[in-house]
Amino acid sequence: MAWYKVDVAVRNCRSYDVGECVVSDWVGCDGSFQMCLRVYPQGIEERDYESMSAYLQIARDQEDDEEANWSCPDLEFEIAAIRQSSSTRKECRARFLDVHTFTRELENFGWPDFLRLSRLDDEAGWLNENGEVVIEASAKLPLPGSSACPTFHAEAPVSSVDLTQEPSFVTFHLRNSPPLHFDKRVLMARSAHFRHMMSEARWKEGRRGEIDLTSDPQVDNRSLSSVLTFLMSDCFDAHGDTVFAFAVRGLADRWGLLGLVDKAESELVGLLCADNALSFLGQVIGTHGRLEHACLSMIQARDCELLEQQRDRLDGIILEDPCLAGQLFRSLLGVRHKKRRLC
Repeated sequence: MAWYKVDVAVRNCRSYDVGECVVSDWVGCDGSFQMCLRVYPQGIEERDYESMSAYLQIARDQEDDEEANWSCPDLEFEIAAIRQSSSTRKECRARFLDVHTFTRELENFGWPDFLRLSRLDDEAGWLNENGEVVIEASAKLPLPGSSACPTFHAEAPVSSVDLTQEPSFVTFHLRNSPPLHFDKRVLMARSAHFRHMMSEARWKEGRRGEIDLTSDPQVDNRSLSSVLTFLMSDCFDAHGDTVFAFAVRGLADRWGLLGLVDKAESELVGLLCADNALSFLGQVIGTHGRLEHACLSMIQARDCELLEQQRDRLDGIILEDPCLAGQLFRSLLGVRHKKRRLC
């Protein structure tokens, strides 16, 4: 691992449009990962107006397959507003830190409300001698050949299925539904969970070629069909149905299908809004995935303004599941303390 650093200098933040971005140079190690800093002086969206947004972007340095899935797990990074107070000394004005897993589909992570522009007006010391606010990002990138450079989703590609084998089928028995029949070659090639189950003689499922899910209330025809379809095609679409997306995400997580977990969370992130942020977070708290981070970012924006707006719902959450509520708010307070720490 090696630390890399980039920065951008912004003058007259209010001259920028919402969504207009200032991008740093790309830095990193050849054959590993590259990074850049993306700063939105007037915020990335209308709701972020008068707040500077700052994001770290990670990309895999590759020449072979730009569409290949990759993951840069547990990347330690920070974004700070700094001022060069002398030729040898930097003064840190604000500093946010995090550890996050970046992927090809989720290559940006940061803070939409990194810095309120009103602080530049009200507090001295933010601007350098050129009248610029300087934002700096640092990240500990993996070196070529390290265990984190790069990693891929757990599922083997569809092309790994050996079509020279004689076809056979696995039967899935479901509650209140006709059984589903699936190609055993695909199931074993694509899923380590089912490959272990079907290849071990001590498992009755492997001996019989049948998997009994009739007593499992979390599995129904639609959710299992989507999992099996993903194994054949790498495709998933919940068509805006959040309950269904969470059901499939739960099965994928349970069966170790990280690619499907990522696709389900990607769709759920697109459906995330102020009305469902607390509900979504309650279902993924502690997973450290893209959806949890998206929920936390939305909830923590503007000093947790969303919690204040939805005060009426908090009592219901506590009554319905006190343990979950306790874990939820402990996590919120811990992350908020870490990300809001000032130097």
